Amino acid sequence: MTFSRKIERFLAEDPSPATTVMRLSTRSLILICSITFAAFLVSTAVAIFFCRYTRRKFLSNVSSEGKAVTLEHLKGPRTFTYKELRKATRNFDETMILGSGGSGAVYKGILSPSGIVIAVKRPRHKSGSGEKAFVAEASSVSQIRHRNLLQLLGWCQEENNYLLVYEYMSNGSLDGWLFPGRRRHPNGPNYKRSGVLPWELRSSILAGVAAALDYLHEDWVQCVLHRDIKSSNVMLDADFNPHLGDFGLARLMDHEKLGETTLVAGTLGYMAPEIPFTGKATKESDVYSFGILVLEVVCGRRPLNLQAEGPDEEFVLLQSVWRAHEAGDILRAVDMRLLKRSESSTDTTTQESLDTQKVDTLKSADECKMAHLLHLGLLCCLPNPEARPSMRLVRQVIMDLQSTAPEDTTKLSTPYLLPALPLSRPSGCYSLIRLDRLSSTSTSVCSEAPLKSL
Repeated sequence: MTFSRKIERFLAEDPSPATTVMRLSTRSLILICSITFAAFLVSTAVAIFFCRYTRRKFLSNVSSEGKAVTLEHLKGPRTFTYKELRKATRNFDETMILGSGGSGAVYKGILSPSGIVIAVKRPRHKSGSGEKAFVAEASSVSQIRHRNLLQLLGWCQEENNYLLVYEYMSNGSLDGWLFPGRRRHPNGPNYKRSGVLPWELRSSILAGVAAALDYLHEDWVQCVLHRDIKSSNVMLDADFNPHLGDFGLARLMDHEKLGETTLVAGTLGYMAPEIPFTGKATKESDVYSFGILVLEVVCGRRPLNLQAEGPDEEFVLLQSVWRAHEAGDILRAVDMRLLKRSESSTDTTTQESLDTQKVDTLKSADECKMAHLLHLGLLCCLPNPEARPSMRLVRQVIMDLQSTAPEDTTKLSTPYLLPALPLSRPSGCYSLIRLDRLSSTSTSVCSEAPLKSL
């Protein structure tokens, strides 16, 4: 018989008062421990339920009707009052509008008494959809930090007023510099002082946007799909550094769950051809949109020429560049203002300090880089999504071109990072509408091989 069994038998058989008290104390201790443990289990269950309930409320983006949307779970940017933003924008005066689009208007604001200049985005709708867009954009960019992403400074949410506050970009959007007709203030001093956007700045702007997208796709804790990359969403600061903005359509996805998104969004002309068929936004669809942006910046033309009247006029920019490539003269697609500017600037330089041979070297180097960027833009817009390069490879190619010296003719002629481009536009997996010819063609075979990302 074990020692514990002997103790139990002794307590059961011994009728003395001391033994009785000991037996009662043992039972009380067991009862107290049982009650305490049960209370602990109940309180733990209540705490877990409360945490899950609170998390579901945050993830629902928009609360039920009559209740305010909350962003208290976000950290970083500050909260502004509606009163101070109304004062900063002169009661949202039309003269303070910097730009407007489908998602709302952006106003210039000056905070008192600091005098800090800000940009205030006011959603177009005050309904539930406006609240949802407000939360989506704030949630997308509140925690993201990159030198080429537009910085969110804060927000305001009072009753039905949902406002986002961004850093102010004094040189406006990229499309205003590419297309004078898109300028809201065409007589602004910045436009008069700078004139045509030079090649060096255009190349630098594309490098900055590529770096931002590479960060969003690969380097942040979650993969961010922007879904609306276009020139009007690229903002320029005082030094013409690019800042990718307008995250109203952006979505945060876990890297291992990228294939699960079924959110269709974008802008006609920039949207990848597979999206209407697959219903999915992906990294590859962002790459396609960036490719269109590259063509737009180098060619100085909009993705779709809505002013085209006859069948012979170029309506779709992408198809126009493919034709130039197939004809063996891709430089004919380049913005003529760039080529004229290059000629005039090199002529002046010749008179001052350079001999004719070096001028020809500089001119040919710029033209080589323009041709290579058009080459890269076409690669990004291949019909087969799997054949498009990753944004990491795209960024590395652009950086490599920027760092190549004009005298390095071997590297300029064949950049080692730039994949080969088909001699003609390959067939894709999806039916494409040939808008310029007003006829449709269908294909079902993907002929190009996937490009390996670095």
